Order: sequence, then structure tokens, then C-alpha cells
Amino acid sequence: MRREKYVNVLLVFLILVVLNFISSRLFVRADLSSGKLYTLSRSSKEAVRNLDDLLIIKVFFSKKLPPNLLPLREQLSDLLEEYRAASRGKVRVEFIDPQKDKETESMVMRLGIPPVQMNVLARNKLEVVKGYLGVALFYGDKNEIIPVLNRADNIEYELTSRILKLVEGGERKVGFVLSGDDHSFDEDYSEVRDEMSKQYQVVEVKDSVPLDLDLLVVAGVSKLDEAMKKEIDSYIMKGGRVIFLADGIEVGENLQAHPAPREPLKFLESYGVRVKRDLVMDVSNEIAPFSSGYIRFFVPYPCWVKVRKENLSRTNPIVRDLSSPVFPWPSSLEFVGDSSLSVDTLVMTTHRSWTQEGYITLNPEMLPKPKPGGTEKRVLAVLLKGNFKSAFSDSTSEDTLLSPETAILVVGNSKFLEDGFVRNYEENLAFFMNAVDYLGFGEKLISIRSKLAVERPIKPVSDTAKTLFKLFNTFGMAVVVIVFGLVRYYIRRREKEAF
Repeated sequence: MRREKYVNVLLVFLILVVLNFISSRLFVRADLSSGKLYTLSRSSKEAVRNLDDLLIIKVFFSKKLPPNLLPLREQLSDLLEEYRAASRGKVRVEFIDPQKDKETESMVMRLGIPPVQMNVLARNKLEVVKGYLGVALFYGDKNEIIPVLNRADNIEYELTSRILKLVEGGERKVGFVLSGDDHSFDEDYSEVRDEMSKQYQVVEVKDSVPLDLDLLVVAGVSKLDEAMKKEIDSYIMKGGRVIFLADGIEVGENLQAHPAPREPLKFLESYGVRVKRDLVMDVSNEIAPFSSGYIRFFVPYPCWVKVRKENLSRTNPIVRDLSSPVFPWPSSLEFVGDSSLSVDTLVMTTHRSWTQEGYITLNPEMLPKPKPGGTEKRVLAVLLKGNFKSAFSDSTSEDTLLSPETAILVVGNSKFLEDGFVRNYEENLAFFMNAVDYLGFGEKLISIRSKLAVERPIKPVSDTAKTLFKLFNTFGMAVVVIVFGLVRYYIRRREKEAF
């Protein structure tokens, strides 16, 4: 018997050793999060699977990190293990403490990874220490640097975007046109500029459109002069892709708005889209801040349209994985092109939206109410593909100039991309960057970025349902207790009568 016990213990031990050996060779993990936040996307796996050379990823994290950054290190380690496994031996990962000696620290700083100040709690004292949170990627004779990686939610995008840049070579170029002089690229669109600069070379276009652009973004159309319109048209006729952010109304001071000039907007009709000179309002909206004297208050604001997930295209990758971008003071769009163009409606309002034209006061207390029968869905963003007619050719001539196969995206709003709105509504930036990636780079990065912008808004309910919920919460439990008491009283009375 004793011999059998020893044999059984030995067998269990051997089984555990074998299982441990097998598990060390197999990398299996279940990701139950919505959107698979902790699993490599297919784009990332393909990026490292198709490598022609060894990719070395060196992580320069200080050994002494604040407690709040320890999960970042663990998540980065787990994600890099997935990159390594997906690459089939083409990715090598090294973790290096930059502060282990002076020579290593000097090398890290020469790479362009700066030290950062971090707060560390030690021995009941809060100390400010110098540390490093950088990553360097080496591929052949090229390298890419992530100077500071201090967010856990964008690790995959930061890594894959740089891997693609290393593998595919060359930096794509995006031009940015600002209509008029009332906007500054650095002051009003700095958030967008910084985000685009991670992946693209961003240039502000003022006089002529460079022919080597991979994509052109036109922020505002109402103040384009004839020379710039001809430059943009020439770019499209050569097969260039364009994103137009066009406002049908102009928002002025003191919450007043008026229709945008008609002629510049007609420029877009040549390509198949009419931007209506109206203001779209919707029952699905965002809460906006207002001031009255020294009092600041927040109210639901129909002019800031919050798009619901069901009103985003379910097939196009630009918006497929988004849930609720916000468009402040948007205008509606109408397709007026011919049947040769492919039309993909990306963003719509609810069926309970309404519009206002002419001179409008934007004061929340003075906004017009929808007229009976005047509510319907409105289009806020549309993607067109095909061969476009030149805006400066004679439409009656048989020799109308046509572009090569290309694409144009039109959004009936430009303010959604300004810094104030991008900082408050992450999905606005995700929507725009998805569009830039789709038109300028393909679909490789869209699925990664869309995982970061997840919002789960409460589904709106009708006023009747709200009233019923309120009445139930107020009187429901009291009624239940009374009914329970009456039923119990009735049962006990029947039992007494039975005796």
C-alpha cells in the first residue's frame, strides 16, 4: 500500500511537470473584453507575420516605477509576447533598464528617448525621480522611436503604426487646407496635427497643392478663393483623394448663426454632394455648457448632435466600430451626382431630427421646436468613389474632364475637429483618423484605433416610459407591500374559516 502511494505521488508529480512544460510552449489566453482590447488585431498579426527581416523591439523602462505604471509594464510585456508569437520568430524583444549604467543611459538619450519626472512613494515619502518609458524598434538599418509610452490603451496602435512605417518604407504625406483666416492650424487643430504627425508628414497648404500628397484635407469650404478651388480640382483630376469638412452655416459671436456663402458650397456639387445651408438639430444630442452672468449651467443642446451607433454605417470600416461621435452645429448633405458614382452614407441623424435655415439664434432657450411632420433622418457624412467631373469643365461638352478612380469624403461640419471638441469627445478624433487612414493608408490601422474609442451610452427612452418608471419608483414598492399584505390577510382568513 505504501509503495502504491509513492508511485501515485510520483505519477502526479510527473504529470504536473509535463503539463508545465507544455504550457510553457503554448501561449493561450482568453480575452473576454468588449472589442478584444487585450488581443492583437489581425492587422498587427499580419504586420509582423510578413516581415522580411528581424525586428528588434527594445523596451527602455526604468526598473523603479510608480505603482500606477506597473500595470502598463505588465500589459506591454503581454502584448509584446503576442507580437513575438505571431511573428514566428521574426520579432525579438528586449527589456533594458536605461539607468543600470551611464553608458546605457547615454545611448538611450541619443536615440531620442528623454527622461520623464515621476512621483514615487517610498518610505512614507513622496519622491520625484527621473525615469524612462520609451520603446525603440529596429528593422534592418532603420529605426522608429516611441519617446514616452505612458498610456495602456494605445500600446498596440503605437507599435503597429511604427512597424508598418518601417516595413513599407517612406512617410505618407497629408496636406491640410484651412478656409479663411479665422482659424489657426496650430491653435485650433493642434490635437489633430499631433495625432496625424505620428503616422504622416503633415503640411499646411496655403497657395498650391503639392502633387506628392497622399491625401488632402480641406477644413472649411465657405471661404475658399477661386485659385485654391482650381488647385483642389486639379489635384482631384490627377486622382488625389480629398476629405472636405464643409459648414452650411457660419457660427458667429453671441450665439448667432447665418447661412454660409452659396458660391463656394456649389463647388462641391460638381463632385456630387450638396451641402445645405441649414442647421441640423436632433433629440439625440450632447449636454453643452453655457454662462449667464456668474452662473455656469449645463443643458441638453440639440445643436450638438450625438450620433447613435445604429445611425453609423455598419459596413464601412471608418465608422463601423464607433458608437457616438458628436457634431456641433452640423449641416445636412444631399447626393446630387450621377449613377456612375458609388455612394456610402457614413453618418446620419435619428428620424427625429429637424432643421432651421436663415439667420438663427443658437441660444438654447430660444431654439426653434420641430414642426409637425418636419422630422426625418438627415445625412451628415458621405463617402463617394468613382470618376469625378471637373468643377471647371463645361458640363455641356462631350469632352468633360474626368478624374481617375478616386474617393472624396464630405462631412457637413468642421468644428467637430477643433481642439475643444476633440479633447472632450474621443470618438471625433477616431472618426477623422479612421477616415485619414482609410483614404491615405488603407484599413490596416482602423480596427486598432476603433478599439480605443468605446462608449456605451444609455439608450434613450420615450417620455411615457420615463413617467412610468418614475411612478413605479415612487409608488411601486408601496403598492407591492400593500398587495402582499392583502393576499396574506386573505389566505390567513381562509385558513381560520377552514378550522
